[in-house]
Amino acid sequence: AAAERLASLGTLAAGVAHEINNPLAIINDSVGWMQLLINREDVGEMPVKGQLEKGLDKIAKSVERAKKITHQLLGFARRSDTVISEIDLKDLAEDTLQLVEKEAKHKEIEVVLESDPCLGKIWSDAYQLRQVLLNLLTNAVYAAGPKGRVEITLQKDGEQVVLAIKNTGQSIPQEHLEKVFEPFFSTKPTGQGTGLGLFVSRSIIEKLGGAIEAESRTGEGTTFRIRLPRAFKGSEDIEENGRTERSGKTKAMAGKPPLSEEEPP
Repeated sequence: AAAERLASLGTLAAGVAHEINNPLAIINDSVGWMQLLINREDVGEMPVKGQLEKGLDKIAKSVERAKKITHQLLGFARRSDTVISEIDLKDLAEDTLQLVEKEAKHKEIEVVLESDPCLGKIWSDAYQLRQVLLNLLTNAVYAAGPKGRVEITLQKDGEQVVLAIKNTGQSIPQEHLEKVFEPFFSTKPTGQGTGLGLFVSRSIIEKLGGAIEAESRTGEGTTFRIRLPRAFKGSEDIEENGRTERSGKTKAMAGKPPLSEEEPP
């Protein structure tokens, strides 16, 4: 029943996203056309030209934010293959850290990565894990505040690995903590968060056989903790030449996918 509801939500999300994208494209084109008009030489100077430019700029930025939301909705709804490969989780975390390093340095935030020497490698989807890590790290850097601290720890726990991302800064009230994984819920100020990042992250982690939880204590900041199996186990796993393939849904791939600097959800 839960799977059916999730599938229905995905279908609805995709439909809503496509329907919203059409008027967004029209608005965006109209803004561009109006910006060209008011800057034409034959139009001359208008007394309210500056105000018009500011208004159009606000519209363009709002359209861009709406497009990000629809992009995340489509990403959640899209049934992409899960590509399973052998992953060095420490390397993946270090690579992802590079994408938030500039922002962390700008805010003078200390970022520390600690890894269990016995961690070993895991079998999972590197691309989707990187998407989750990037979202959590971006949130942690934002929440830590100037001259704060972000700690990433990787530990082995039997047949599981535990990845925790902790940040200093203001704690999340308990009543909000219970809602952070709900779609469109955000603790960020209006206009600065879509409220879909943690929702999508949880769906990815659960898809990979893991679990994610959040805890926050007054004066200590917030911690997001992910538990993952050391080896992803699908219902139709096939082992062949040291690779794991889930027929029709999961594919194996050697090596790491390339990093991109695409903005996280």
